[in-house]
Amino acid sequence: MKTLKIIFYILCLIILIAVLAFGSLAIFVDPNKLKPMLVEEVRKQTGYKLVIDGKLSWSFYPRVAVKIDRMTLTPPNQTVPFIDAQDVRIGADVAQLIHSNEKLQGNVSISNVKLTNIHAENVSADLHWQNNALIIEPIKASFYGGTLVGTATGSNFSAVQHWKWNIQANGIQIKPLLDDANDGNSKIKIAGVGQMNMQAESSGKTREQVLNSLNGTLTFSIRDGVVEGIDLNYLFQSADALINKQPMPSPTNINETVFQSLQGTAAIKNGVAETNDMLLTSSAFTTKAQGSVELLSQSINLRLQLNPQQKAKTQWEIPVLITGRLNHPDIRLDTEEIQKFLAAQEIEKLKAKAVEQIQKRIPGKAGEFLQNLLGN
Repeated sequence: MKTLKIIFYILCLIILIAVLAFGSLAIFVDPNKLKPMLVEEVRKQTGYKLVIDGKLSWSFYPRVAVKIDRMTLTPPNQTVPFIDAQDVRIGADVAQLIHSNEKLQGNVSISNVKLTNIHAENVSADLHWQNNALIIEPIKASFYGGTLVGTATGSNFSAVQHWKWNIQANGIQIKPLLDDANDGNSKIKIAGVGQMNMQAESSGKTREQVLNSLNGTLTFSIRDGVVEGIDLNYLFQSADALINKQPMPSPTNINETVFQSLQGTAAIKNGVAETNDMLLTSSAFTTKAQGSVELLSQSINLRLQLNPQQKAKTQWEIPVLITGRLNHPDIRLDTEEIQKFLAAQEIEKLKAKAVEQIQKRIPGKAGEFLQNLLGN
């Protein structure tokens, strides 16, 4: 019993010391003294403008951290914040922050963050700062109804910053994500549940510099979705009627394409994303796509080939072009390619008639020779 009493007294003493320590921290150490240090350190190390709204306060759960109601980070010579974060908790050794050590480490949690126009919630990440380089690993967040995980590294902040990242997003709602990315102003909208994997790197202090120097790869897959703003079924029926010299179908009011899957990869080089393996699968046809998107100018040049899944009058691939501005592209049948196909069909018919006449009127070796000249 004596031993148990000693243990009990020791535990009480530890609890009392902890309470006194936390109480002293909250009363005698004002976290707002860190505010100008943080602002100045960010400016000195990166050139970015850090703005912290309201007063800083202590947070003791789940760990000791500095709590910030809202903060924004704006690139040099820019007016629009690059990052806008709310309910931020930064956990780090206070002594490291005060003495501005060359090596810092800690963690950050953010209830809501906006990166340009892209939103994420419940963000958590570990931070490591050493030798003018920042490592953010791992990153975890709720992202458009799904999850996001990844890593990011930044370096050379005193000059032209260089970033590398590896991000995976799973189970995300594609339509609200693309709406935010395009400011809700886009003729074509894609809805569905998808996943993405992106490895990339870029350098620069402005949006233009970052996009123009962007290099990497993107893999994507969307299931059970809809492409709003384009009716590939109608385009297919129109081309089928044109090739077979039938009346053109009446325009529909659907203006959308339902699909089972949309997947592909894109190689990004100096701000231009190119794909040659994009594949859309629907119940009526499959669509192969290849082409490019210039990220800075937001221009698209995409060539589609529609292949019928069901029986149609023609089994030929129907060509469709998507060109112009990414948010309001021009979508049309590639009539030049269709005319080439029609001309080839007529030539084949003439060749068939010529062969038939040769077989009737010029028998023997001479007839065979003429048939070979016609490619038969």
